[in-house]
Amino acid sequence: MIKKILKFFGIILLLIVLVIAGLLLSMKADIPESTYPLPPAATVAAPANDDGYLIFGATRNSGLMVAGLLAERGEKVTGFARPTSDIAGLEAIGATIVVGDANNLDDVRAAFEGRNYRAVLTTIGCLNCEPPPDFTANKHVVDAAIEAGVRRVVLVTTIGAGDSQ
Repeated sequence: MIKKILKFFGIILLLIVLVIAGLLLSMKADIPESTYPLPPAATVAAPANDDGYLIFGATRNSGLMVAGLLAERGEKVTGFARPTSDIAGLEAIGATIVVGDANNLDDVRAAFEGRNYRAVLTTIGCLNCEPPPDFTANKHVVDAAIEAGVRRVVLVTTIGAGDSQ
């Protein structure tokens, strides 16, 4: 009798696991088919000696997507990339590339030297990096941008969401 009960509960447990696995495997990200068009560059006033936009985290995901949209509308784009990053996407859109480590304040400051960026975007974040760049690297970007007189900094982050510390 006990064997029959255990077998019954084992089958029920197996069915529950299979249903959950099926649901997890059927879930996928809702990636948009298209993007929102940016206004033409002519509608945005460029400062004298304009160097366009500096993007940290520009080699993939959101950073690369924004870099591509800006380049598509004729803007100057500079991507800051680690020495180990794949820069093929940035090269394909004709972006200027600055190599450095955003965890190193001197590397970040060097990206601003002698340049007049209209705005800076940072999408830096990594769950498995050591040390994690989420706070330190983004602080370096903001601090260097302020020192360089950049008036617009956009920070794309999930810091503070969920159980982050």
